[in-house]
This record gives sequence, C-alpha cells and structure tokens, in this order.
Amino acid sequence: MNKVKVEGHTDLVRDMNSGAVISINSTEANNARERKHRQQLEQQEQRELKSDVDQLKNDISVIKDLLTKLAEK
Repeated sequence: MNKVKVEGHTDLVRDMNSGAVISINSTEANNARERKHRQQLEQQEQRELKSDVDQLKNDISVIKDLLTKLAEK
C-alpha cells in the first residue's frame, strides 16, 4: 500500500491506491473505539430499562385489575 502524508496533518496519510485518508494515530483510534463501545453499552442499558419499566407498568395494571375485582366482592 503506497501512503503519502496529508499536508498540514501529522496524524493522517492518504492511500494512493484507494484515495482514502487514514488516521495513523492509534491512541485516538482506540479512544474512538472505547467511546463507541461505551455508547453501545449505554444504549443497551436504556433499552433494558425501558423494557423493565414496560413490564412494571404491565404488572401494576394486572395488580390494579385484581384489586378492583377483589374490592367488588
């Protein structure tokens, strides 16, 4: 792969075969991967919390219906 430094950017090179600009800063790339991973974990946690809340709402509705039936007797 033939690479040329991008003028004005010490952490970037251009792949002359594909024309792609590539970051050679491995620390920044690792930080970006960690941020993405944390974001995915947070999104998963939010989905799980939403699911838990929905289940609790359903459970409360069932309990409410049972209490209403019990009070009618």
